[in-house]
Amino acid sequence: YAQGDIATLGHPCACGRSGRSIDKIVGRVAAIFRHPDGRATFRSMPTRAKDLLACSLVQLAQTGPNHYEVRYVPISPTLYPDEDGFRRVFHEEYFDDAEVSFVRLAEIPSNTLGKFAQYVNEYEARR
Repeated sequence: YAQGDIATLGHPCACGRSGRSIDKIVGRVAAIFRHPDGRATFRSMPTRAKDLLACSLVQLAQTGPNHYEVRYVPISPTLYPDEDGFRRVFHEEYFDDAEVSFVRLAEIPSNTLGKFAQYVNEYEARR
């Protein structure tokens, strides 16, 4: 793990140490999506949503207080993604009143560390 990771606590270590262990890493602080009413979430988008876009990569970005941009790389230019279906899943999983727009890309650039970030909060980063 690294600073900025969000983890769930596990059970005490079997070795006898009294500290809690980490069960799993579930996200990064930079990937928390915040609603204007104060709610926050860092849940992962289900695989079925990615399948609706028929894509090899998808990135969810919060770009405004309640606006999200879904950037994706289609597997094939001849496949037609179900953006409305993806939007419905987004509203079920995140915020039901969010504005969601889509951007088809040939590639999704890596972040400054050279890694692909599936979830980014560009709105909070600018504030």
